[in-house]
Amino acid sequence: MAQLSEWIAQGFPEAARPAHPQAERCARLGRAVAEGEAGSFATLIEGLLGWGHGLTPSGDDFIIGLLLALRRAGDARDASASILEAAARLVNEKARERTTAISAGLLGCAALGEADERLIALVDHVQAGAPGQAEAQQAASSWGATSGWDAFAGMGVTLGQGG
Repeated sequence: MAQLSEWIAQGFPEAARPAHPQAERCARLGRAVAEGEAGSFATLIEGLLGWGHGLTPSGDDFIIGLLLALRRAGDARDASASILEAAARLVNEKARERTTAISAGLLGCAALGEADERLIALVDHVQAGAPGQAEAQQAASSWGATSGWDAFAGMGVTLGQGG
């Protein structure tokens, strides 16, 4: 897990880096997750809804990874229950007006802990500390052009947050 966390912290391969870095938002999201600040969390992810281009914009893919990681952490995080409730409410209220129909559907699934099998395998392995860098790269790069990398970045926000 430490190696994977370091790899995320050092940055992704050049091809996977987003055009607009969201480092400060990621740090604030990490703090909101760690401290169970549901209101701050919802405000921060609302700003990402629909951010980017394509059928599943980068901001949505990031949120998908983050929600999936939180949901699949299960009862290991008492604080995540209120965060997940706030996120699910936000997705239900705002996603359809802020992003594509496909992305809104995927966000709703992620809020329930459901996703493409490649993302489920990736988040489960990340949380178990099992994959090496090569396996993580393969899993992340196999889902869309950049969607897997964006979702992986969202998962990375939860690393080291007690999950």
